[in-house]
Amino acid sequence: MIGPYCNGPKEMDYFAGRTVFEFEMKRISIGLFWLTSAVCCSFPLHAQEQKKEKTQKPARNFMERFEPHMVQSAEEILELKQLRIAEMRRDLALLDSLAISERRRRALQEDVRYQPFSRRLSRALAAIQLEEEEGEE
Repeated sequence: MIGPYCNGPKEMDYFAGRTVFEFEMKRISIGLFWLTSAVCCSFPLHAQEQKKEKTQKPARNFMERFEPHMVQSAEEILELKQLRIAEMRRDLALLDSLAISERRRRALQEDVRYQPFSRRLSRALAAIQLEEEEGEE
């Protein structure tokens, strides 16, 4: 590039005017860049490995975490569920044996299924039990 904007071959030379210190700094900065890149890229992988090792099975629920002696086992839960189902069937059979209107029977059957502690159902079942007790005496 020889012309009016060039001072000759000295300016065209890449090494012209640069000191050894500038080359060393450039080499060090490039090395630090690669080192930083390698560390930053490998850190997330290392963090993921640590999370896998330290992970524990969390408590099933709040009660199990703080009051483990009050939590029922799966077998107990299934047994209680079977008892509730048997009680529901018994109550439905009792309602079917009553001589009441269809509308009231349907309402009481819905109460047995969806609101087992409703006042209307409690009164009906209490009346049935009273009749049974009177019949036994």
